[in-house]
Amino acid sequence: MTTDLRNEPMSDEPMPAGEYRCEVEPGAGYLYISVRGENTGANVRRILSDVLAACAHHACSRVLLEEHLSGPSLGMVEAFEIVSEGSASARSVVQQIAYVDTNPEHDSSLLDFVETVAVNRGVHVRVFATVPEAETWLDSLPAR
Repeated sequence: MTTDLRNEPMSDEPMPAGEYRCEVEPGAGYLYISVRGENTGANVRRILSDVLAACAHHACSRVLLEEHLSGPSLGMVEAFEIVSEGSASARSVVQQIAYVDTNPEHDSSLLDFVETVAVNRGVHVRVFATVPEAETWLDSLPAR
């Protein structure tokens, strides 16, 4: 699978159906990755692939992932399968992921479930309500 990381300016305008955008900004000790598009299983898998590619490209194992995905939450089974599959690849590349989902329609209990699944598979993920909370957590971690 080819990964296309675009450093395009993000806007608050809705994305046309089927579009996906990923913006990567290296920061102090972590990568800030912001994604926009539809909340589909294919896009979530693409996000995981893009996160791994960005970490490898920038030699950085910490990520603040901010998702701006439209549409309802994925189902629990599909979310479990995606996180389980992605965790196998991510364990060796990503140390910590601070995850912010900006869509108020998304089920917070599903986000907590996804966090638990990832942690149980060796990927240190924490879900946050806001970017500043996520930044505070990442900044509090020991230097690597």
